Amino acid sequence: MAGSTRFLSEPRLSESLAGRVRFVDLWPLAQGEIESTVDGLVDAAFGGMARLLDLRVFAESREQTMARVCRGGFPEAVLADDPSERRDFFSDYVRTITARDVRLIRDIADLAGLRRVVRLSAAQTAGELNIAEFARSADLATDTCRRYLALLETVYLHHLVPAWSRNLTAKVRHRPKIHVTDTGVAAQLLGVGPDALSRPGTSVAGHLLESFVAGELARQLTWSDTDAELFHWSDRGGAEVDLVLESSDGRVVAIEVKAAVDINEADTKWLRKMRDKLDDQFVVGIVLHCGERPRRLGDRVVALPVSSLWADESPNPTRS
Repeated sequence: MAGSTRFLSEPRLSESLAGRVRFVDLWPLAQGEIESTVDGLVDAAFGGMARLLDLRVFAESREQTMARVCRGGFPEAVLADDPSERRDFFSDYVRTITARDVRLIRDIADLAGLRRVVRLSAAQTAGELNIAEFARSADLATDTCRRYLALLETVYLHHLVPAWSRNLTAKVRHRPKIHVTDTGVAAQLLGVGPDALSRPGTSVAGHLLESFVAGELARQLTWSDTDAELFHWSDRGGAEVDLVLESSDGRVVAIEVKAAVDINEADTKWLRKMRDKLDDQFVVGIVLHCGERPRRLGDRVVALPVSSLWADESPNPTRS
C-alpha cells in the first residue's frame, strides 16, 4: 500500500490485515532516482573510509546544491521548467494537505491554526521539537498542537528523527528533530530560493540542507543492504551531531551537515568526541558540505560533498 497517508494510523481501519498486506512508504523522489545514479551512501559509509573515498562524486557548486534543495523531490516540481510553475505546485500541495488530506482523517475546525503549524514546521525544520514552545508560537493549546503535528506527520508533511543515546554524557537531550519531508515545500513556505540560500550567512540554508540530507538518508534506509536506523544526538552542554546512523549490530556512522564550502578540523569536534567514546563501534564520521572535493580529516573522519549521497561506487577521479 502506497499513498499520501500512513495507512496503519487510520482509525477507521477495522481489520488488522496482518500477514495479508505489505506497506511501502512513498517518499518524494530521491536524487539518485532523478539523476539515474545509485543512492548508496548508507551502505558505503558502513563499509568504512576506503569505500567512501571510492565514491564517484560529481562536483557541484553551492548554488547547484541549493537549487536541488529548493526543487525537492516531487515529480511535478522536478519536471517544472518554469520557477513560477513550481511555486504554484507547492502552494497547491500545501493547500490540498490542509484543506483536504488532513480533514479526511480528522474533522479540523481551526484551519487557520493548522496552517500556522504547517508554516512553523518549515520555520523550525531541522530543529528539536519542543511541543510546549511550538504550541505557544502557533498560539494553540499544547494538546491541540500535538494533535495537529501528528496529523501532519500522518500525511507526510514532516517526519521526526528521534534522539540517540549511548550514555556518552549524562546531559543527553531526548527530544526528536522535526524535518519537513520535502525541502522544496519548506523553501516555498519560508519564501526563499536558491539565490538567497547561496549567499554566505543565510542561517536558514543550514537547516534546509540538513533536512534535505535527512530526507535522502531516510529514503536510502528503505532499500539499503545495511539494516540501520536514523537518529540525531545532542546534549545540554552544546555537543551535537546532526544525524546518526546506527546499524542493528550496534555500529555507528555519524554525519554533520554544513552549508559551507570550506571545511576544517574544527567542524569535526563532535564527530571526534563520538569516535573516541564509541571506539571500535564507530565506523566513520562524515561532514557533508557544499564544496566539491572529498578530503580526509583524521582517523575515520572525512569531508564529502553533499552529492556523495547519490554517487556511484566506482573509482573517483577527484579522490585525494
